[in-house]
Amino acid sequence: MGKGLKDIHVSYVGSHENSDKIPQWMKANGGAFSREINQNVTHLIASESAFNKDVEAVRKARDWGVRIVTYDWLEDSLMAKPCRPLRVGPYLWDRIGKEKTEKFDGKNGKRGRKPGQKNSSQRKREVDTTKDGRVLPSDMEHRGHHLYVEETTYNATLVRAYISKSRIFRETFNVTLYESNNTPHTYVTLVKYNRYRSSREDILAPCGSTLEFAKSTFENFFTVKTGLEWKDRFDESKVPISGTMDDGVPIKPEGGWFSYERPTGIMSSLNADAERGL
Repeated sequence: MGKGLKDIHVSYVGSHENSDKIPQWMKANGGAFSREINQNVTHLIASESAFNKDVEAVRKARDWGVRIVTYDWLEDSLMAKPCRPLRVGPYLWDRIGKEKTEKFDGKNGKRGRKPGQKNSSQRKREVDTTKDGRVLPSDMEHRGHHLYVEETTYNATLVRAYISKSRIFRETFNVTLYESNNTPHTYVTLVKYNRYRSSREDILAPCGSTLEFAKSTFENFFTVKTGLEWKDRFDESKVPISGTMDDGVPIKPEGGWFSYERPTGIMSSLNADAERGL
């Protein structure tokens, strides 16, 4: 278990994509979590809607001097190398809200910043933060990590076709488990989603996670998307019927199960056959 966030105590308010994982992430990195804000909390992770509505948790945070930050602050801190709480300046909702009120000055011909646009010093801070802290999946092997291999490589591409405006498109999830080069080893599980004109990258298990936690998040994600256990990914007899479960109940997400895309290439095929015992 890591200790990168050992002095950090967070709470959150509003809707966040991975709210349910925040308690586990904090525990895995030595931090603390409270579902309800209290005076021990150091950082309140607030959605834009909750901040703008000035909900009770936001008002209490102001009264108690708690830093009110975006969800990105937590995610970027978790992905920093080493994991550590990043400077809150660029992530403070008070600062972001102030920037969004700046408008074009038409009277004197000077162009102010558009809502959400950063000035040069803020862009410099963001670049530094990205360079030193934010780690995207494509960068992991350059940041002291390698693909985790047990009896198999923990990397999977999941695919599904969908129709839009009479055209067939493809959407994919690529989920990967990495192991640190340094010992004692720590682990991280990341997933990248791609769809026509849309992509995103999410953390399933942050840097500093245990192998048990990183593997469980990897395998659980695989099962939720494909309807298969990871160990059964090559067993075609267990592939669920698209759109339904065994009892005929409609599945989630809508549109049918994702399929595991078998690795291509001669060596990949041989490795896959070996895993299946062929």
